[in-house]
Amino acid sequence: MRDNYKLLIIGKTSPIGGVTVHVNRLIQSLNVNGYPFQFIELTLGNLPKIFWSIFRVQKFHLHSSRLSLMCLIAAFSKIIGSKSILTYHAEVGIYKGVNKCFEKYAIRWIDIPIMLNHKSLAFAKALNPSAVQISSFIPPVIEETELKNNLIEQIENLKKNTTFLFCTNAFKRFTMPDGRDVYGIGKLIDSFHRLPHLGLIISDPSGENKTYHLKKLKSLPQNIMFIDYPHSFIEVLKRSNCMIRATLTDGDSISIKEAIYLKKNVICSDVVSRPAPCIIYKNDLDGSSLFDTIKNFQPTSFPEIPNLNGFVDLLEIYN
Repeated sequence: MRDNYKLLIIGKTSPIGGVTVHVNRLIQSLNVNGYPFQFIELTLGNLPKIFWSIFRVQKFHLHSSRLSLMCLIAAFSKIIGSKSILTYHAEVGIYKGVNKCFEKYAIRWIDIPIMLNHKSLAFAKALNPSAVQISSFIPPVIEETELKNNLIEQIENLKKNTTFLFCTNAFKRFTMPDGRDVYGIGKLIDSFHRLPHLGLIISDPSGENKTYHLKKLKSLPQNIMFIDYPHSFIEVLKRSNCMIRATLTDGDSISIKEAIYLKKNVICSDVVSRPAPCIIYKNDLDGSSLFDTIKNFQPTSFPEIPNLNGFVDLLEIYN
């Protein structure tokens, strides 16, 4: 017996990060458009509820990058014949061992795997011809929460005292298996320490990056500012000249699309395919290409922005 709603959304809505921003905006957009759906938070405790709801709903859309859960839910949907959609919020093909197997079978068993960049799409297509690429960016449909007055004042003071104001975001501290910082915060701090006439805001609602680097360096350069509590990154973007995405691995960065949506310049690593307006640097070990790109930055305008709203493409799949 199927329930009367058409769609089940499974994902996380907190803490603040690229995936949760996407899921929250998807939910808001579905509500605004009057689309019938149910949402269940993706937690281990909710798994019995998730499996029961998958059994009863017409189709479900899973948002995850946790490979074991993805594979488990994909296998269950395959057994019961439920129509399944997966947005894989991570770069594919970088895992080994059992995680490589989880990834392979999750993509193979899901009816429609949604990938976030060209590289991931090519990988997924070899496993499942139904794989598609859809942008994870959905413009905000409700007004973002304004920054606190004292924070706005701090940002404006930093802006006054520097030639250009850059920003970057990392919702917590992540490292690669070899210990390298996924978000490149250390390399950015080093670069801006050497470029005191430029300003940098690091949005990190977890506070983990600030704690780590303060412990390591004892103090931070005056031209670098951490925001170490939950806030609206899009409001930070509005007040910046350029965003930096210094990642070692990536999917389809929502923050890059937000910056382009706001007609802000973007500097980003070459680890995956990037939208055309981006200023791309080589992801070298010593960070020299990143430093040179920041040092030589000059604001540029770019042509008319293409449609970035992934919600339009998702609606076609849902219908």
